[in-house]
Amino acid sequence: MKRLIILFALLIAMPCEARMNVGIVGGGVSGGSACSTSSFSYTDATEGFNPTATWGTRWISNAFTTTEGATICKAIVRLKKSGSSPAVNYRFCLYSNNSGVPTAPASSGRLGCSDYVAGSTLSTSEGDVTFSNMSVALSTSTVYHGVLESDGYDETYTVDWAYDTTYVENNMCTSIDDGGSWSVDTSKRGKMVLYK
Repeated sequence: MKRLIILFALLIAMPCEARMNVGIVGGGVSGGSACSTSSFSYTDATEGFNPTATWGTRWISNAFTTTEGATICKAIVRLKKSGSSPAVNYRFCLYSNNSGVPTAPASSGRLGCSDYVAGSTLSTSEGDVTFSNMSVALSTSTVYHGVLESDGYDETYTVDWAYDTTYVENNMCTSIDDGGSWSVDTSKRGKMVLYK
């Protein structure tokens, strides 16, 4: 009882702004709005799916042009899996641009990547997959590529990136040699949102 009286007396003696901050001592508020603001997005209606792996390793990229300078902290990509449950893991990376395709080899073009997501956790229905723990600084008015990388392949399944063919400003590319070379499809853009 004596302790309660002392604590009450201390609270009364505190300045108003100090009393207001008592509630957040010890982690009552965490994270705030960090990594929740969209920096770039393609979210039009899905018109098809681009498979990431068919009879070998196949990476897919999606070109985009920034409208601001920002440090990207996560990406949400519209995916689904087909076939058996994949034993392969996926991550989302950002690459520099070289004449309309990701800079090759991957070790030269890769600017940074997310953590891996297990392919087995993806749904057979179209859905948003979050790739977290990124920290990639992008410049404004610059072309970059978001690349879906896998750490292996399995011929019995694919993981498919949803795309649309409306308002295509850039293009999707595919690589069958782990980013060593790329082929271009100018008729598609992959659905994704990048956050800062």
